[in-house]
Amino acid sequence: MRKLIFLFALLGGLTLTSCTNDADLPPLERYEKAHARGVASKQKTNDFFLGLELGIAKREYYDRCTVLNKNQQITMAGGGNAVDHQLPDELDRPATMTFAPDFGDSYTVEAMDVLFSYVDWSPWNKNAHSDKLLKDVAEWMDEQYGGEWIVVPHEVLGSIVTQVNNNRAIAIWMKDSQIVQARFTDLSVLPEEKLGQKIR
Repeated sequence: MRKLIFLFALLGGLTLTSCTNDADLPPLERYEKAHARGVASKQKTNDFFLGLELGIAKREYYDRCTVLNKNQQITMAGGGNAVDHQLPDELDRPATMTFAPDFGDSYTVEAMDVLFSYVDWSPWNKNAHSDKLLKDVAEWMDEQYGGEWIVVPHEVLGSIVTQVNNNRAIAIWMKDSQIVQARFTDLSVLPEEKLGQKIR
């Protein structure tokens, strides 16, 4: 039932939210308040996936990825720091999740960029395009992380599905017809970053 509610919320451009005093506010204003609370929070929520966390040192990140690679959970992606993790059953159809850390100047993981695409994507396979994938990824993220999600209209990206839980902010949007992008951000070190958009 929760999955269906979330899907309808996305289709209607509404928000999935817990009952708060902000419930009647417009989505962007609700997000701004959630962001401010996240920046001010003294509690830490650093986890995201595969045992990786925001705030870990660069060497610890690579050590963890070495173990994941040996366990055949990730493989090297196109270049740089990016790696692929297969999602054979987690979404409605097999997909690839490609992620790369943003170390910034601190030599710790300040943010994580994540790209999703269906394995069977093609220009003519409309069922594997990013409008379907966005709903699928957002529902999966909701199952993984729960909490309050807000769908914020965006003049360039259409809409951004976002959540702020203490210092951890998550933003999800359609990058193009194939790819859905997500970004996990540590607001304790990147307080000016909003809706997953880099400021540097």
